[in-house]
Amino acid sequence: MTSLHQTISMTLLVVLLPFGEMLSLKKGSKMPLDQQRCSALENHEVYTSVKVAIGNPPQNFDLVADTGSDNCIVYDCSCKQCPQAWGSCFTGPARSNSFKMPMFKVDEKDPNNVTTAPASMVMRFGSGDISTKIASDEVQIGPLKVYMENGLLLMVDQALSLTGHFEGILGLGRPPDRERARLAKIQVPGFLERAQVQRFSMCFNHNAPGVLGFGTPSHRNPLSSVGKAHWSLNFHGLTFGQENVKLGFCGPRDMQCSIIPDSGTTLLVGPEEPILSIYEALCKSWERCNKMYEKLRKEMFHLAGAGIEVEGLEAQPKASLRLSPPDLMATVAKLAASSGEGLSPTPVTPFNLTRLQDVKDVKDGDDTLLTKNAELGDANQTYEVSLGMTLRLLLQHCTDWMSQVDINAEMPDIVFHVTDKNGNAEELKISPRSYVLAKTVDVEVPGVSNIFGMRLNTKRKEKKQVCVMGFSPADYQTPMDGQIWILGMPLFYEYTAHYDRGNVPEEVTMGFTSQHDEACGQCDDNVIIRQESLLAQQARDASKASVGLESLNFLSRKPIIRDLSHIERL
Repeated sequence: MTSLHQTISMTLLVVLLPFGEMLSLKKGSKMPLDQQRCSALENHEVYTSVKVAIGNPPQNFDLVADTGSDNCIVYDCSCKQCPQAWGSCFTGPARSNSFKMPMFKVDEKDPNNVTTAPASMVMRFGSGDISTKIASDEVQIGPLKVYMENGLLLMVDQALSLTGHFEGILGLGRPPDRERARLAKIQVPGFLERAQVQRFSMCFNHNAPGVLGFGTPSHRNPLSSVGKAHWSLNFHGLTFGQENVKLGFCGPRDMQCSIIPDSGTTLLVGPEEPILSIYEALCKSWERCNKMYEKLRKEMFHLAGAGIEVEGLEAQPKASLRLSPPDLMATVAKLAASSGEGLSPTPVTPFNLTRLQDVKDVKDGDDTLLTKNAELGDANQTYEVSLGMTLRLLLQHCTDWMSQVDINAEMPDIVFHVTDKNGNAEELKISPRSYVLAKTVDVEVPGVSNIFGMRLNTKRKEKKQVCVMGFSPADYQTPMDGQIWILGMPLFYEYTAHYDRGNVPEEVTMGFTSQHDEACGQCDDNVIIRQESLLAQQARDASKASVGLESLNFLSRKPIIRDLSHIERL
């Protein structure tokens, strides 16, 4: 799109991609630290949004609440490339009495012929680029109303691969340090800066609105942000459950790692090989998967002995989801349905996993049920089946075994070990209900039809509910930060994340309160109530509290993953 690139004056890296009592703030004023207010966060499965009113009289929008960026962006009606399916667009000059579009000199070579134009910016998201123009207008979120002088970005062109509802972004990112701010060619203030909000919090509820809090108290265990442009921490690897099973990456003797708590990313993101290690360890630590693994090995060995060739999965990133071939589905479904037979009342004893030879030996694009050293029908080789693939196959067939199962009671928690820049440690625990997702996919079902006495092989497509791991492989790293991981939406279902923008860089902190200790709660008339809302109770009751697919978060759209491939450091 030529118009998108013609407007470039600066490139920034950001990513995706009822109002009650009024607390009005003028430029330069500061929100009282003891005055807590809030706005509800609507759950859209792959992101959450907050109600934002822009202009005078106000025009209402649902903006993505994103801790990975720091600007207020709205879909402008002048955007010809923006699909109508995105929702409402903003009309400034024609409808808002408070709207202003600042003009800047473009060509000063001839003082008698000076050309002016709006300031433009191109911003990069995980799903593509957008072109914006800098404007000024009133912006209200919940009880907070400010005038965003040169702080409202109008999306006037886009090259995003987004479908469904999308009206813009509310950036809640880390304030840049003084050096980065000094070097910036264009400084566009965000909403939190204009509203002088020092502390805020975010948390999500299952099938119910979450809470975006303003002016929240200081956290009892603040962690100083390691990153200078992103909310980030040092990452020291994973353990599983009470047995403290440690995986061999991001440890003292391994590569340095960093991690970003990011509300704008749908999944948990990290390098592919460590994610495969997580899958292997989870299967080994989960009794149902371990038993399925042994049954699948035997079944595949018997098929091989009978001379039946079994296809592997089609080539793909090994840590992503694809359904098994139709000829294998019936066998896997049968084994999955019987996977719970003889389960012991206590979890299987986990093993100490530091390296996985068969994961290292799998070639890129060779996503198969077998390890490198095993071939079906080869009597001279020891037959093996991948533990990680067994985990994914078992979850793909979760409808065959999960209806009365509490997945939190069967699968182990995943614990992320983090420290701040001063070495203060924290353990962030993600439960199976947050790292396993449910979704609906199209599957091809083979059959046989009898037409005029002739038997013909047929195929038909059916909708099938499956479960998937809430991880996405992405290899991001910088010399300063090492491997970069992202704690996306699953973190905010487990914790209320508290952010403090501080007055100086040393005071920029974050803290995490488990929802087991204090519920996310609800925003009632702009006041935070830290107890389970009626809607959340109804959602929990409808899902039978803790069993079946209904207890999981559902994924009906393409997940949003932050693109960090162009950053120099966090």
